[in-house]
Amino acid sequence: MRRQGNNNEQAHGLHLMSLHKAKGLEFDLVIMTGLTEGRFPYYESGEQTRVQIEAERRLFYVGITRAKKRLILLTKPSEHDQNKLDTASFPEVQKESTMSRFTLESQPILCQKVLSNEALEVEDIAQINRYIDHAQLEVSAPTQLKIVNTMLKPGEKVKHEQFGDGTVVRQEASGNKMIFIEFEEVGLNVLIQNTQD
Repeated sequence: MRRQGNNNEQAHGLHLMSLHKAKGLEFDLVIMTGLTEGRFPYYESGEQTRVQIEAERRLFYVGITRAKKRLILLTKPSEHDQNKLDTASFPEVQKESTMSRFTLESQPILCQKVLSNEALEVEDIAQINRYIDHAQLEVSAPTQLKIVNTMLKPGEKVKHEQFGDGTVVRQEASGNKMIFIEFEEVGLNVLIQNTQD
């Protein structure tokens, strides 16, 4: 039903639609609801096949990319899920997870902090760098990272602001937690992991 009047009056309102109907449209504000496992992605009993999950993941992508200015993912995370989001961890989906795997994969808190250049508290710096590269996020200034209870593993690729790209040789588990990194341009360097505020 359309209301008669000028175009200005018709521009305001709330549009409720499925993700299928939203394809090709854009809105200043998008609010996505129903983001719990079993509902989105949808499955009644057992797990969906990989192909079905990928199709629903594409639908989630359609939803989040409809927002021009602001996106709200409306869900109530469990304490366990909230911790995963706060520390930007990327675990496999577990049965006790109440939040949709797609919300966990999209890491909304991480994205918000990266885009606003806020300091991040992370468990795995290499994983964050891979995520930022994969998501093609453009960061105007270096993001400060606070590493939380993490150990870099030999062979992990890292990027240092001053020394550039490198590969972790080893890291001490105690004391100063010194990290031995072989940098492509400057060779082997020993760095001390800063885990203080």
